[in-house]
Amino acid sequence: MLTVLIFILTLALALAGAIGAGMALRRALARVSLSGVLGAGVMAARRRILAARERDLALMVRGLSDCALVMLTFEGRVASWNAGARRIEGYDDEEALGMALARFYRLEDRAERLPQRVLTMARTTGHYFGEGYRLRRDGTTYWAHVAVERILDARGHVIGFASIVRDMTRFKADQERLAAQYARRDDALEGMHQGLALFDDQGRLVFSNARLAQMWGLPADAFVPGMAMAETLARFAQGRPIDRTIGGTIGGGHDKAQAHEDRLRHALATREGVPCVLEWSPDFVVSVASRPLAEGGWVSTFEDITLRHRAQARMAWLVGHDALTGLPNRRDFVDWCAARLAYPERGTQETGTRLALVRIDLVRFRQVHERRGQGVAEALLVVVAQRLRQACGRAGRECVARLDRDQFVVAALIDDGEEALGVLLGQLQGCFVAPFALDGQMLAQQARFGVSVSPADGTDVDTLLGNTELAIDRAKASFGEAVCHFCPDMDEVARRQRRIATDLRHAVERGELHLLYQPQHALEGGTLLGYEALVRWIHPEYGLISPVDFIPMAEQSGDIFAIGEWVLNEAARAAAQWDDDLKIAVNLSPVQLQQEGLVQMITGILIDSGLPARRLELEITEGAIIADRTHALHVLRQIKALGISIALDDFGTGYSSLDTLGTFPIDKIKIDKSFLLRSAGNVQAATILRAVLALGRSLDIPVLAEGVETRAHLDLLRDEGCAEGQGYLFGRPAPLDDNGRQMAQA
Repeated sequence: MLTVLIFILTLALALAGAIGAGMALRRALARVSLSGVLGAGVMAARRRILAARERDLALMVRGLSDCALVMLTFEGRVASWNAGARRIEGYDDEEALGMALARFYRLEDRAERLPQRVLTMARTTGHYFGEGYRLRRDGTTYWAHVAVERILDARGHVIGFASIVRDMTRFKADQERLAAQYARRDDALEGMHQGLALFDDQGRLVFSNARLAQMWGLPADAFVPGMAMAETLARFAQGRPIDRTIGGTIGGGHDKAQAHEDRLRHALATREGVPCVLEWSPDFVVSVASRPLAEGGWVSTFEDITLRHRAQARMAWLVGHDALTGLPNRRDFVDWCAARLAYPERGTQETGTRLALVRIDLVRFRQVHERRGQGVAEALLVVVAQRLRQACGRAGRECVARLDRDQFVVAALIDDGEEALGVLLGQLQGCFVAPFALDGQMLAQQARFGVSVSPADGTDVDTLLGNTELAIDRAKASFGEAVCHFCPDMDEVARRQRRIATDLRHAVERGELHLLYQPQHALEGGTLLGYEALVRWIHPEYGLISPVDFIPMAEQSGDIFAIGEWVLNEAARAAAQWDDDLKIAVNLSPVQLQQEGLVQMITGILIDSGLPARRLELEITEGAIIADRTHALHVLRQIKALGISIALDDFGTGYSSLDTLGTFPIDKIKIDKSFLLRSAGNVQAATILRAVLALGRSLDIPVLAEGVETRAHLDLLRDEGCAEGQGYLFGRPAPLDDNGRQMAQA
């Protein structure tokens, strides 16, 4: 623009010198153009050289015939013009001199005061650019591109104007022909969901549909045929402004707005039909594809893919993040740790950096879920995630992730020494000091922490993660210990546990399971009433493994279904061989109670073994019916309908309540042996024992006491009216002899 202005000022100086009436204008323009270049001491020869150049330039300007160059006075009257103006406008020089600018406009344009508005804009802003119809001397019109620049004197006052006019009639006709030709190819052009722009071979806009302006948030007439590429790009930026403060600078000194414009220019110039995706702003993503046209130029299509882009971004985000808490999941966490293990110095200038992993396990989270519901449980997880994220805010050096339902993990680059690790653990433990406000109530939530640190506890992510899990298991087994660090002996214990879990899957088919039977007697008279079947596993390498160790494994892995069916089948077949009316009691796991087809399986075993249903007693714990009381009640009623009796085992140790006894079809209460064993020296235990026995009498439900080992136990139970007993006093668990009747002591 500065070059054009200098050219026009020089042109004005040359043209004004040929017209006597314009001498004052020439002197003023000369002062404007030369005041910054010539001082009072410039030599006369310099002036003569400059004057000669002005005359040469004036002759060249006057001879131009493809555009009209017009000098206007302050009032907007013609002071001088060139041959191009004479040819285009059709007036002689004598006719044009002093003619008002309005004479070159159509009557309707004069009525709207367009000439005055042109001069006003040039006078106030410095220039005017526009296009429209102009009127010739003979009354015909032509399509013109017009540029008007103001001319100032040395004091900055406006003294005139310089106007450049080009006849673009043929160009406009070519544009309209090309646009009409393209529009005929697609009658539904304006109904397209894509924006469309047609350019000629010079990069000038020929045609655009309404969708293009709508897509960019512009008025319908924003894109005018004949626009140069730079002006078209400026309109795009006008409709969808770019916040230059977002993202800072982008290489080479270009800001973000310039980078977006450069990418859009490249998308329009790449005419291979390959879409170019532009993330113009957070709420506008557009795909641009350009294709060449046979008649020259090209067509560009614009598609708003913002929603699709957001959906794809969301899907990509979910691959590596937990949807509930927004934290990274295991995959992204492993990638983060792997990068730090490969480059331990990343993010720090210090040496000796280690990677510490801390697994966080929420204590009794399952109870929160069962008692307060899924909504409260999920809200707790979200708040825990927020606190952990706030506690570990060092970008690039700390990462918080959610591994499982109620387990989180934190990784942090720490320096050598125990102080840095202690600070990290203190921050994490601090997240659980204040209670959590959930569902209008305050919930105190505790956590356990399992710690492993590279390279001592492992040099890869999987090893470190596995070791934090071993440390958590040790913390669970250690009463009152919230933080547990991995140590090598844990690995040996873990390998043994994994071996046991693997071998347990094949224990039934390999014949490694065995049943022992413990007698149950009536306390008055000592009559044998039946036996409880107890399963034992003899491992080929580790020997006898207690049910306390392998039953939880089986419940977690699902192997309990095969084991439970085997136990029930073996016990029923054995009991069916007994001569008298003895009962057989079999434990039913909480997991089995949720098993699909459980009632059908029990029915089949009774039919196959020939055991009468009245001789089978299934023992359940109240914990087995807490998770889904409705389902448990439905299943137990079906079992009861078969004629099988149901005993409530370990009463007094779990969630025992009168509601359970009143709702579920319970035939017997088994009071846990811990109360009887502690009754002699513990007043509270003896009181609970008496209360349960009294409860059984009031509900007319017989009570069986476990752990009867001494005569004192027997006398106490008889005095309190207990009906049945089981314990070492009557016999230890033992296998059946060959006759299937007599029990040999184990």
